[in-house]
Amino acid sequence: MRFVHLRNRLVLATAVVISCRSSSGPSGPVASVTVTPPTAGVQVGEAVQLVAVTKDSAGNVLSGRAIVWSSANGLRATVSANGAVTAHSAGAATITATSEGQIGTAVVTVTARPACLDQAGPTINLSGTPTNFDNTNMAANTKVDASTAQFVVPNATVVAHVGGGSGICWHGGEIIGQLPPATPWSTMHDSYGIDVDGASFQLEQLRVFNNGDGVTMDAQADVNWIWRDVYFKYMRDDCVENDFLNSGTIENSFFDGCYSGFSSRSYTSVLDGRNNVVVVRNSLFRTQAMDQGYRRPGHGGFWKWETNGPRIDLYNTVFRTDGPSVEDDAIMPPPGRLRNCFGNVMVWLGSGAFPEPVPTEPGCFRLLTGAEGQQFWDSAVTAWKSAHPFALTDIAPPVVSMWVPAASATLSGTVTLTATAVDDRDVAGVQFKLDGQDIGSEVTLESPTTKFTLSWDSLGKSNGTYTLTATARDTDGHTTTSTGIVVTISN
Repeated sequence: MRFVHLRNRLVLATAVVISCRSSSGPSGPVASVTVTPPTAGVQVGEAVQLVAVTKDSAGNVLSGRAIVWSSANGLRATVSANGAVTAHSAGAATITATSEGQIGTAVVTVTARPACLDQAGPTINLSGTPTNFDNTNMAANTKVDASTAQFVVPNATVVAHVGGGSGICWHGGEIIGQLPPATPWSTMHDSYGIDVDGASFQLEQLRVFNNGDGVTMDAQADVNWIWRDVYFKYMRDDCVENDFLNSGTIENSFFDGCYSGFSSRSYTSVLDGRNNVVVVRNSLFRTQAMDQGYRRPGHGGFWKWETNGPRIDLYNTVFRTDGPSVEDDAIMPPPGRLRNCFGNVMVWLGSGAFPEPVPTEPGCFRLLTGAEGQQFWDSAVTAWKSAHPFALTDIAPPVVSMWVPAASATLSGTVTLTATAVDDRDVAGVQFKLDGQDIGSEVTLESPTTKFTLSWDSLGKSNGTYTLTATARDTDGHTTTSTGIVVTISN
């Protein structure tokens, strides 16, 4: 029996694993099972070792008996075949050891990791609307408190370049890219939210909108990074760039539209990350088709992964994709790299059958499609956003480009007009215009995601050459008008 959710919805999921020991000693039936320690406390991401001792009715220890380990709440903690419990989210989980019908239990209480702003170390405060931040000489454990900072970025650039000693913390703030959807991929590829130089980098509660890469760990020394509670939307290259194949962890985060989800593919030299581990838990990932991709429009997969890239631990994470990859990325975790896996969901909203094999490990993945998949995804998004309220004021307009028709097109009769419009919050509507005059009513229906479409009868306009634009409006009233394209009406 299993109810799955993210963060603030109840999850009851049972993971069962079996261990055995070699036989020796007394040979009677098991009369009791004792788990030690009976209670334990750990932080999210930590592990605790439990031991099950079997005894006969006389109290003699029995060895070599099969032990079945299970967790009553796989969202909070999972247990391995040897009784190692890994913590995933705050709360209590009952761990059970069963042998020959007898059971013993322990209760593991999981607490959240402390915010990195609470660590000892110097603090740098950022606020207002800075244009960039560049400091790669920070002392170890420096805290960058960007809680109220909002970077509005008109060009392709590295917005924040941070580094120095180990354990640097970046907390909060918002990075808002302003390049329109029609911007070539080659330009977006050089656009980064944060470029990290340093070990054990900690990132929490940052929002990034409309960049090429969200955050890049851009050196072999950038080991053991951890991200928590981040929100990245409309990332035009990689949501997560880990191309030096380092170990890292992502928790409780939402990647709301990635051209490619996660990159661990070396581009400088042959690296070997096979002994490293990337952990993803309690998060959401969605691919997003982009107007300008690496080779063509569309999106990649979730895993752009080197054959000798890190191993993957994947827990209680929801993935959504609306179509196949147009790149050589995998939608499912690459074969041979998935180490531990429990409680994940793949939502397939594309046409036809899901295009890749689903991992067969018990409890690893569920595949949901159609209305059931859409409802599950929508509920997961609602839960995540409810648990991650955002207080900063909306200060930037949407980005928008014409998608259909193409520039220099000739229009006749009834035609389809489509604009791509995206906002760091939400787009309220798109108004198409011909030489600055409204065409029909504002389009308020977004379908599919990022696309606003109007069917228009061009017979009402005289033949000739016109400039076609689209004006996007967000829910706070900010507007942006696309670059115009020249079209010819010929009826």
